[in-house]
Amino acid sequence: MRNTIITEINNIFDENVDLKIRNEYLESKFNKENICCEKVENKIELTELNKKIIEFGKDALRDKVITGGSMSVNKLENGTYYCTKFEDWVKNSISNYYLPDSFSKDEIINMFYDELKEEYNKKKAEKIKEYEKNHEDAE
Repeated sequence: MRNTIITEINNIFDENVDLKIRNEYLESKFNKENICCEKVENKIELTELNKKIIEFGKDALRDKVITGGSMSVNKLENGTYYCTKFEDWVKNSISNYYLPDSFSKDEIINMFYDELKEEYNKKKAEKIKEYEKNHEDAE
């Protein structure tokens, strides 16, 4: 029970760090582009076909660029687990080789943030289970 609470507190801490990073990125982007709130008179409406094409392109970009980074897990003396931090994992998950010149790593992270966070949490849970199984067998 105690280990679960400590692990959850660590997860909340990780999420807080992730949100701070995302917030800094969005603030820097906002300041860089000098976005102002103007009424857009010439609104472009996308057809369903255009929306499908954009979604296809987004999926293709995600499949090419996001390779999934490695994650390490260790058990600390107090019984909690230490895993690779989200920010480190996500930076290693993005392939520079396939990253188009028109996108930065930060833009990719922001675009796929929710999917990356979900994948990170899934891999983290898998690695903890794998660690427990391997060390259970060793004992």
